[in-house]
Amino acid sequence: MTTETSDRLDVEEGDERDGFLVIFSRTITYPDGSSRTEEYTHRYDPED
Repeated sequence: MTTETSDRLDVEEGDERDGFLVIFSRTITYPDGSSRTEEYTHRYDPED
């Protein structure tokens, strides 16, 4: 399995911590050589 995480996207400034969006993906390779990629998006809200 391989994984990859994007840089911070759509950054929103916060007083204590900025908010941002990241995209996480993983590719699963099966014993027969076939593979499947899954992609997830997560938003971290800014903190004031």
